[in-house]
Amino acid sequence: MCATGADLSPLPHGGGAPLKLDDAKLLELAGLVAEFPDATLDELRELLRRRCRISVSINTVWRGLQQIGFTLKKSPAAPGKPARKSERRSPGSK
Repeated sequence: MCATGADLSPLPHGGGAPLKLDDAKLLELAGLVAEFPDATLDELRELLRRRCRISVSINTVWRGLQQIGFTLKKSPAAPGKPARKSERRSPGSK
């Protein structure tokens, strides 16, 4: 039971954890990508730790890259998958 006249509206949201990648750090991340275009997410995370003295997860690095408009690209130097044989032999043929 509630007291007569009590306000039952929800309380305002209390906020959340402060952002680790603010605007200045996002600019630093963009600079790191320009300086090291072939760096992996883990390597970018380590570079951020060294230069900005912040510890973030790989997911945070990825979300930061998405915020500043970077997309995934496949490296042309990466080895491709081996070709698959398209011929299938029937069970009785040699």
